Amino acid sequence: MKWKGKEIMENKTNFTKSKAVQEKKILKKLEFTLAKCLFPRPLRERARVRGHIFACNFSQKYAFTLAEVLITLAIIGVVAALTIPTLVQSYKKKVVETKLVKFYSTISNAIKLSEVDNGQHDTWGLTSEALPPEDYYNEYFDKYIKTLKKEHMNDDKDYLVLYFNDGSLALVKNDGKGLTWEFYPNAKDFDISQGIDMTRRGISSFPFTFSPQFMSGNYSDNNYNNSYGFRPYKYSKCEKDTEGKLVCPELSREELMNNKYYGCNKTSEFGGVYCTEIIYQNNWKIPDDYPFKF
Repeated sequence: MKWKGKEIMENKTNFTKSKAVQEKKILKKLEFTLAKCLFPRPLRERARVRGHIFACNFSQKYAFTLAEVLITLAIIGVVAALTIPTLVQSYKKKVVETKLVKFYSTISNAIKLSEVDNGQHDTWGLTSEALPPEDYYNEYFDKYIKTLKKEHMNDDKDYLVLYFNDGSLALVKNDGKGLTWEFYPNAKDFDISQGIDMTRRGISSFPFTFSPQFMSGNYSDNNYNNSYGFRPYKYSKCEKDTEGKLVCPELSREELMNNKYYGCNKTSEFGGVYCTEIIYQNNWKIPDDYPFKF
């Protein structure tokens, strides 16, 4: 009796193990079948799941349907059309902002370094005569600014073209009241055979000025920039007050945006000259209401 009982227990144990192994195999097969049926679904027959029954034809090849592929591509195309132009515009704005800050800092630091050797900048020898800018630049700026090369525009010595190692350039001229600087964040936007394209100011080029001291004569009404050193270009007619002191009114933001000669807009006569000042006043960030796209 003992032997038979033991044999029965062993048979029961073996049966249990066998059943567990069999159930494990069945479960594994079901998982495999589910994966085959649903990911992806068959080309002509969709997987059907009802309880533990899987209706699949394994003789067929599995893939997404043409309709599913076309719908997916259409969604991707719509998303790309909506997001890519915004991303490109944001990137271009960031490049312009970064290079404007760098250029302004480079020239401002060069002036400070030059003052150590040449005295305060308001004593530097600018005269009302429109001297070639190269002589003045070489004396007060050249050794403090790193450039890739320098050249004249079409052999015109009134304009000095400076190329920088970050792919930007600056066009420098002595107009008799100081040095005007036309900065191009991307040197490829400047055509040396054509010169400054005023319709691209505020987009491809940004005007600055260096007016270290008051200029008498025809330019006496434009001394807003005098003594400030290097800064974005602004024009302001200054007048003497009752005590004889010269007063130069600040330009409002509305004036900077809408001035018919220099305003940061698409119709100003001399292009968006004041766009540089608009960006400068916004901590060198292009504002949301900026009228131009890059």
